[in-house]
Amino acid sequence: MKNFTLKSILACAVMAATAMTADAQRVTFQKNSDVSNKIYETHRTVPLWADFNNDGLMDVYYGGTSAKYGWTVGGYLIKNLGDLNIETVTEYKKETVEVTNPETGEVTTQERIVGMANGLPYTANGMGSLTFDFNQDGLVDFIFTDRGGNNSGEPKGLTLVKNLGNYQFEIINDEALASLNWGGDESSFNEDQEVGCLSIGDYNKDGYPDLAVTGTGNNGRFVKLLKNVNGERFEFAPVFKPLAFDVEISKLGIYKKTETTVDEEGIEIPGSYTQEPTFEAKPMSHGSIMFADFDNDGWLDIVATGYTDGDDSDPVAGPQVGGDNIRFYRNTQDGMFQDVTDHLCAEGETLANVFGRWGTEDSWLSALDFNQDGKVDIVFVGTMPYREGKQSVLLMNVYDAETGKFAFEEVPAGLTPISGTTVRLATVVDMNGDDYPDWAMRGWTSYEGLNDWRYSINYSNGSSQYTFDWFWDNEPAEIGGHFSETMSFGDLSGDGLVDMLASNWWTNGDTLCFSLNTTDAQVVAPAAPASVTAARDADNNVVVTWEASALGVSGNEPMYNLYLTEKSTGATRMIVPANKESGFQSGYAQFSAYVLSGGEEPTYTFVNVPAGDYTVGVQAVSYSYVASEFATAEVSAYDALNKVNVDIKAVIKGNNLIVKAADMETVNVYSVDGIQVASGMANTPIQLNGKGLYLVKVGNQVIKITK
Repeated sequence: MKNFTLKSILACAVMAATAMTADAQRVTFQKNSDVSNKIYETHRTVPLWADFNNDGLMDVYYGGTSAKYGWTVGGYLIKNLGDLNIETVTEYKKETVEVTNPETGEVTTQERIVGMANGLPYTANGMGSLTFDFNQDGLVDFIFTDRGGNNSGEPKGLTLVKNLGNYQFEIINDEALASLNWGGDESSFNEDQEVGCLSIGDYNKDGYPDLAVTGTGNNGRFVKLLKNVNGERFEFAPVFKPLAFDVEISKLGIYKKTETTVDEEGIEIPGSYTQEPTFEAKPMSHGSIMFADFDNDGWLDIVATGYTDGDDSDPVAGPQVGGDNIRFYRNTQDGMFQDVTDHLCAEGETLANVFGRWGTEDSWLSALDFNQDGKVDIVFVGTMPYREGKQSVLLMNVYDAETGKFAFEEVPAGLTPISGTTVRLATVVDMNGDDYPDWAMRGWTSYEGLNDWRYSINYSNGSSQYTFDWFWDNEPAEIGGHFSETMSFGDLSGDGLVDMLASNWWTNGDTLCFSLNTTDAQVVAPAAPASVTAARDADNNVVVTWEASALGVSGNEPMYNLYLTEKSTGATRMIVPANKESGFQSGYAQFSAYVLSGGEEPTYTFVNVPAGDYTVGVQAVSYSYVASEFATAEVSAYDALNKVNVDIKAVIKGNNLIVKAADMETVNVYSVDGIQVASGMANTPIQLNGKGLYLVKVGNQVIKITK
């Protein structure tokens, strides 16, 4: 067991390794055969945890290949019945087809598998899959990575799965996602079918979570932003404004280039870069991507890392840098992002210095409030070719509002130097209940000359001191539990400590083994935020403020989750899926999806809010995903209209609206965003085209109608 100590960093002081002053609380697990024996065994899967039926218990979806059952691929559901009782659902959906023998002409009927009976996809692998509420209906959906696998008949790619309720699901055949099926040349270094990395967040604050993804596709490397269109589909969003032409040293994919031509003598004349942007993000693969609010303005920014292609064909612009890259994109709050990677250049430096310092590939990036000061930091674990060996690097966020520039200070992370985590797996979550995130990783390490695949669990003692254990597959003596090639963590027992599912294939067949977290710890939920207030401003935004809460053990800054619900329709915007009544988190979202205080009075703004009566909710969330209940407030928003008790009645006949009132008064009809769409007099027909929710004003009285 190796000990690393980090001095607590407050006010962004320098962090340095020191001797441990106390032993960290070691995480322990114990194999549980009663649960494991009820699980359909597979391998090549990373189980996905979510509360699919909103009962406050974590269920599990997993796929994989089964050697025991003819190498079939499936998609299986573990229903959590409570008290470590489970039910595994394995029923396939089949169809009957007629098959003609080409030699004899004999026609027979055969059954073939076309999916799972409950609508779940049959999948393999799945590193990096995420839960979210795609259509904001209160049921947690998920997006599954790397759907392809042995005998699945599916290409590698992203699969969007909609939760229909009652443990029924539907695969959404999304055109944009389908176009990102992984491609590449498996025989070429760094050009293979890399499974990619994704992040989820509402970048434009329209209430629907969007998707950022990087990987290798049929058209090469990519970094793409996919906008969620009203919870119905995704569409690509080319919204990235580049660095200045003379600042950018890697223009490929960022600036448009003229076509290569051939002169009269048959000599090729290479194309040249123009100063016209593509508005695409820098194409990269074999790295990571993450939404995170780095400048604490309430809008999600983006950081991406990976390998990018160079280009030396333009004789005018000169060679364009390839290799390991990093990009920071600031959200400009108008639907666009601005590349601000040059903010990280010290005086006299160029982007080459930034890429050399922090460019990574075959790596894992996590954005979270590492020192719990209310600002989101960055942790890199992986390959940094400009440095020797595998690395673990912490970038502390030292953003200065006066300069308006992104800024980070590199300090030792004290975590296992390991790589391969993007194509294997990595988990960050508080495993021992001390309110500090712990880290579980499997990958390749060169630490102390090992040069091998290893597991590592890094756990904190509550004072930013980390201890890590190395071990191989199966059951490490110090920790217990069953570890294997792929593993994922979630709270099956309901005690607030994450348990573990691990899968692999051994000489005696498949294994999918459950291990219970037996750490001697009690998880304490943070207190609910106090003094929640909400008001609608002149720009149709609802501004929410509250008093800062505190984590239950450390007393440090928690994360926050919010929702906004229109009372009459139930339409909801929720940042991270959770149960409104209990506060239970419906899945394990990336930490950077939550709201941080920024070290100031906590606040969050919902933008472009239609007129109506609303409830807002705010909860505090710990790094074990144990959360407080939502503290709520009410807000009424009707633009310049005064809402009072009414004694008018509206009747709709076809495209005619008749407002019945005691007096012959003027009637004005508004859309929910305050735009007048019709007018007339009471007790007479008023033409009203189009369906939807409307506000009808008669004098000082307002009613809502639905057509």
